[in-house]
Amino acid sequence: MADPVAYRERPAPPELAAWVECAWEVAAPATASADRLHRVLPDGCIDLVFREREGLQVAGPDTRAFLAAIPAGGSAVGVRMRPGGAPALLGVPARALRDSRTRAAEAVGPAAAPLEEALAGAAEPGTRTRLLLAWLAERARGAALPDPLVEAVAAGLGARPDLRVAGLARDLGLGERHLRRRVVEGVGYGPKRLARVLRLQGALAMARREPRLGWSRVAVLAGYADQAHLVNDCRALAGVPPSGLDAAR
Repeated sequence: MADPVAYRERPAPPELAAWVECAWEVAAPATASADRLHRVLPDGCIDLVFREREGLQVAGPDTRAFLAAIPAGGSAVGVRMRPGGAPALLGVPARALRDSRTRAAEAVGPAAAPLEEALAGAAEPGTRTRLLLAWLAERARGAALPDPLVEAVAAGLGARPDLRVAGLARDLGLGERHLRRRVVEGVGYGPKRLARVLRLQGALAMARREPRLGWSRVAVLAGYADQAHLVNDCRALAGVPPSGLDAAR
């Protein structure tokens, strides 16, 4: 079972709000006797991540959870892009990065090399976070905005977990194939999988906000047929049932 680590988020600065959801930091206690594992769940996003061992990477979009190892006393920092944000701001193809961790110098190009060097020389997670955000803010000057259709799809599916893709396409005045192509280009996978990912994220967020509801009620409110449906989908996407996700984001 994965051991918990300290995790916190910081809101995106205004100049990056169109592309970036948040910055985040994960740290393991110095007294840990072994690497701590942080379970990262799929969320429809691509992250720019720095860890001491792996360097600067572009991570995701993920279709299933993975375990990130944080050494004792070590940390990881990252910036989570909004769905569709990374292709516009980083110039990376979302589909090609699906379920992968790719060196930033390979995915983004040589411009990422000085940033990686600066991150490696910084001692504190807060300093590294500031370096990441400053580098992205520089790229944002004159960068294209994310595809508004992808933003609309993610917002619609996040707000309406019971919304069918066919109905969403009709609401947006598009054919399903066109909708799927645009979402795959912006997110890395299609709207049906994105709907599953966002539904699970919504259910877990609801359970954290209102722990007295219980999983059965959360399942129904989040758009699942019943609790068993939620448990099965959580196992498929997260690798564990909902009760095993107390330490996961």
